[in-house]
Amino acid sequence: MKLPEMIIFDYGGTLEHITLPIDTISGYGAIFEHVISNKNNVSLQELNDFGEEIFEKLWNHRYMGFEIHEWNFMRFVLEYLQLELDISVQEADKLFLHNNYPYAPTPGIDKLLDYLHSRGIRTAVISNITCSGEALEERIGRLLPAHRFEFIIATSEYIIRKPSPMIFELAVRKAGLNAADVWYCGDNVSPDVEGPASAGLFPVFYSSKEAETAVPHLHIRHWDELITKLEGLAK
Repeated sequence: MKLPEMIIFDYGGTLEHITLPIDTISGYGAIFEHVISNKNNVSLQELNDFGEEIFEKLWNHRYMGFEIHEWNFMRFVLEYLQLELDISVQEADKLFLHNNYPYAPTPGIDKLLDYLHSRGIRTAVISNITCSGEALEERIGRLLPAHRFEFIIATSEYIIRKPSPMIFELAVRKAGLNAADVWYCGDNVSPDVEGPASAGLFPVFYSSKEAETAVPHLHIRHWDELITKLEGLAK
């Protein structure tokens, strides 16, 4: 095994610590403040419940390997309920993402990213997420303002989502590298271990739990462990 030329990261649960469940009522609440026309006197709770109902119906389609885009989703929900906003669906998308749960970086991720930069190891992100790429980039910028990610892929912008090997192949092509020279770090087995492995990337499983898979991978519980592994390879 040799040092990777690039490490690509998952977002939720990997770069950012997420406390579940996601507080959708706060996300929709931030949007609801911008309602300027409400023909059916829809309440915030009704907006939230309808949004949750529609998202649940679409969930199985996401597990078939296809991603939905928050702009299209939000447009349907708002127009169906006949709610008019004084902001665009693009801005509503950002409000929902930034308000539906508090954000904090995973412990030690800043240190790891600084270490990778010092070693000349390039970094990027692939996230299974419905929000726009612009909203995700803004969120990561708030979370890790000193990051040096070369690109951030939100699957909402590309139709295909992890664990499809095609989304990892896309990232490798964007980086101009061979898959064997790229590692992928994430906290879920199917999208973040089996997915990248199917495209020839080396998976790093970041979790306190064991990965129930036969796919070869590196298992770490803290980012310091990854630094130690890389230091060993460098020597």
